[in-house]
Amino acid sequence: MWICIKCNKKITSAEIIKCPSCGYRLFRKERPPFVKNVQAV
Repeated sequence: MWICIKCNKKITSAEIIKCPSCGYRLFRKERPPFVKNVQAV
């Protein structure tokens, strides 16, 4: 899933060219809400 930067609407990969609600063309990838903690070696 992708999120439109202007209107924050969730968009599928098929509609990634242009936001259907506002017409904006910049998107960000939706990330899971948790943060990974990795211990150093």
